[in-house]
Amino acid sequence: AAPLLPRMIRLLPLAALALPLLLAGCTEEPTPAAPAAASPASWRLASAPADAVPVAAVKATAEEGDRVTMTGRIGGRMEPVSPESGLMVVMDPALPSCAEMPDKACATPWDYCCETQEDVTANAATVQLRDAAGDPIALDAAAFPPLSTVTVTGTVGARPNADVLVLVADAVHVAPR
Repeated sequence: AAPLLPRMIRLLPLAALALPLLLAGCTEEPTPAAPAAASPASWRLASAPADAVPVAAVKATAEEGDRVTMTGRIGGRMEPVSPESGLMVVMDPALPSCAEMPDKACATPWDYCCETQEDVTANAATVQLRDAAGDPIALDAAAFPPLSTVTVTGTVGARPNADVLVLVADAVHVAPR
């Protein structure tokens, strides 16, 4: 029995590592759904709708549940597109980015760091692209370069206050650069 004990002690760390893996397979909790992989044809518009309204104007008048078409530029933060969740931040086109301010040197002009936080908040909207079932659509960040002009159509989400505008979008047009 003495030689068996050293072998068991050597296997103990391996068993400790394997136990969580075995237990994880026994849980009843559902795995969170990954963003839907939708064909770009299902949400990508060939041209921008003519009735698009700038972000600030939508923000001033839109109410939860309104169907709107909004235009703006991708930006407002260092990484304005979150590919895995289908989210992007869109800024009012009238607010100048740092790229439009020759006297301001900025490595990331799309984050609008040359503007006050109050101006960024007042002119920003969050857009989440979802499929027909309401699931987020995974985005290719390369298809949504910072400072690109986008026109999005969707439904206004919850508005807990005037600073918050979330548009649940089902159609997007990205203007050629």
